[in-house]
Amino acid sequence: MKTDFYNPACESLTSAHEFGVYDTKSKTARIDSDNRELWVACVSNKNQTPVVFTAIDNCIFSGSDEKGRRCDGMITYPDNIIFIELKEQRTSPWVSHTVEQLENTILLFVTNHNLAAIRNKRAFAANKSFPNFQHPQPADYQRFFKKYRVKLHIDTKIII
Repeated sequence: MKTDFYNPACESLTSAHEFGVYDTKSKTARIDSDNRELWVACVSNKNQTPVVFTAIDNCIFSGSDEKGRRCDGMITYPDNIIFIELKEQRTSPWVSHTVEQLENTILLFVTNHNLAAIRNKRAFAANKSFPNFQHPQPADYQRFFKKYRVKLHIDTKIII
């Protein structure tokens, strides 16, 4: 069965200059423009481009219904897609688990949609509780890009 990653029931539209992405208590990602304490990732949208945030985990996919863990959400706008996984943990190896969730989501997306048709593709692993950590080696970033044609970032700041 085909999964629609563009389900309006899971989407929020914003053109805010700056907004945050966070996980609710029910583990469904949301965006917010006012309450910075909630934000795990901060999105800078200086041109106030209209963007769509889509909650993936626990909205597009609920529970353990398909092929393991997925990332929390994605931001889309013309010719751009940004996959986002949010973490608030101090324990290692959070980076490898986060990258695995991004990879799983990208593979599911490719199964259901034409990712190659989107010009700019990025994936963000954001952890507000552990901003200082051992970054992956440049070869890891290159491997990720070569395999998925998606640029991997490990950062809490996303620029539109």
